[in-house]
Amino acid sequence: MINSQLNYVIKTANPKHAIHRMYIDSDSFALLRVVMEAKTLDGQNPNPSLNYAPSGDSTSFQVIDLKKVLEFEKQRERYYLKYVNWSAQGTLIQNETKEEFCDWGWQFEMMFDKVVMSDVKKPSKERLMKPINGKDPKPRPYNASYWKNYKRIKNFPITKQIFLDLEKDLTLEKQFEQSF
Repeated sequence: MINSQLNYVIKTANPKHAIHRMYIDSDSFALLRVVMEAKTLDGQNPNPSLNYAPSGDSTSFQVIDLKKVLEFEKQRERYYLKYVNWSAQGTLIQNETKEEFCDWGWQFEMMFDKVVMSDVKKPSKERLMKPINGKDPKPRPYNASYWKNYKRIKNFPITKQIFLDLEKDLTLEKQFEQSF
């Protein structure tokens, strides 16, 4: 049960690869929650449904745990995305020795508290980027004066200090010694 609502659960599972669960409202048949999980268990071969890709000439990364959760909520007689959680964990592998030398992980989480429907206007056809021949984005003329005057770095006191430190062309240790 989600939010004290009776719901159906559809589960697809391949114990070696991934588990997906969908929670569906029993009255409206609306999708309430989606959970997708994939893992590589200790001592098993890498899960083929997870990424294994080179990240450079000498290293590759492997995802060993991936989980995505999407939750939807009813507002004004429609269901909208309410919550997103996406996390991954993995290892970096030395290509030559095939040794794992670093663990990594990240988590992305977002919650939406309000759906704003007023003052929402569909962009004009001229402003939409439509593909040309199904592949290329719509070309826009290059504005040289815009890019020539475009501020790439905002000037804050710390930014000015960083520039001064970089102009000295010293090692980090020497910069540190001079700053104290």
